[in-house]
Amino acid sequence: MILQLIYAQLVKAALAIWAWILTWLTPFWITTYVLFATVPQILVIYNKRHLKGTPELNKKYHAFARLDYPHWSYIRIILMSLFSLFPIRWTLAIGVKILYITVAFFAMLGSDP
Repeated sequence: MILQLIYAQLVKAALAIWAWILTWLTPFWITTYVLFATVPQILVIYNKRHLKGTPELNKKYHAFARLDYPHWSYIRIILMSLFSLFPIRWTLAIGVKILYITVAFFAMLGSDP
């Protein structure tokens, strides 16, 4: 009985958090998020000729040489930041918080302060 009440409160809290998140999903904030997530990467791609390095430096500092820069694209940056990172970050963050609260609650059962 008490576990059902606890579970109901956790679900209620999770739904309240999602409702609060959805109030911030307006076109202004989505555009702001996309700009903050993509503009630095777009600038790096635009200036990627500086990342190429020289053959002797790439050989000397092989662990630090960027060899994947020819495969970077603007479309991939926008898709990655908009469609994969945003929902995954929020889902993982809320999931970890709910897991932490649940584990902390059960760890405190039977303890005397």
